[in-house]
Amino acid sequence: MKLTTQSIISTLPLSGDHKKELLANLDSYPLEKKYAIEKLLWDTYDNIFESRYEENKTQIFLDTFDRSDKPDDAEINKRAYEKTEAEMVKGYEKVASKDELTAVREKLQSMIEENKADAESTPQPQPPKVA
Repeated sequence: MKLTTQSIISTLPLSGDHKKELLANLDSYPLEKKYAIEKLLWDTYDNIFESRYEENKTQIFLDTFDRSDKPDDAEINKRAYEKTEAEMVKGYEKVASKDELTAVREKLQSMIEENKADAESTPQPQPPKVA
């Protein structure tokens, strides 16, 4: 799976309007705001992935602990990574806490609204007057 900012936005549980806004207009945001949003998205993804990966690794270890053909650490890591990646593709709701998602959703929505307000309050350049 190739992970991009757009793929992270697509899987986030945002309202339809906010998701469309980010997907359509993120590249046109001022650089500081675009960077802040992208950092928030990637940090959120990394934190959720790492947390879920550790849970999956522990569960696989416990599930195979008593078996005579117990997988080695490399195999456990590989299985946990693949399972976590598949879960993340299905959506954040299944792998992240509701409070964590609510906080990220509110922060993103606030940043989108700020960008809209900034765009509306910025004076548009006027064409030069021809004499």
